[in-house]
Amino acid sequence: MSARAPAVVAAAVVAAVVLALVGLAILDVSDDARADDRRAVFAAGRPDAQRHERGLGDRIGEEILGVADDRSLRDAVALAKAAGLPDQDASAALELRAEAEAILAELVRGDASAGLRSNAANLLGALYFEDAKAVEQNPRRYLESALGAFQDAVRIDPANRTAKTNLELLATLPAQTKFREPDTPDEASATPSLPGGY
Repeated sequence: MSARAPAVVAAAVVAAVVLALVGLAILDVSDDARADDRRAVFAAGRPDAQRHERGLGDRIGEEILGVADDRSLRDAVALAKAAGLPDQDASAALELRAEAEAILAELVRGDASAGLRSNAANLLGALYFEDAKAVEQNPRRYLESALGAFQDAVRIDPANRTAKTNLELLATLPAQTKFREPDTPDEASATPSLPGGY
């Protein structure tokens, strides 16, 4: 037996342990990726707590499985849904939408599939539209951001019919659009729609 043999055996054992840990993390992530049990966390107003608690092994497993972008999109959708809850106060809703918008903007710029990036851009446009309805000063700035996001969604995936509809809808709004006051009864409104399942 040569002098290098114990070093090679030790390196093989270390590599086997690392692969076993990564394998366990992948199994854990694959089960978690299928389960959407985070709704209660998002509805309770603590959306960032679970999303940032994932350990290194989970993040490695997500990258290996290619589900990190899918999970980020689901996190952003859950944040957007939590922002729209009827009992959510205005400042908390803005904060939740802002975090969702940051996640979505990162996804749009990322290297995910065209369909996922297009859906992220479409949802980003819908959130910008909601921001335009929520702010009192300069809603036009958010409308322009929404228009740009819908254009990005269509450019990324020309087959995204929801994004095309939203782009057409927003492009037909008058330049001086006034949104109804929150205290007035519901009226017909032109609100962008979200892709199926969101």
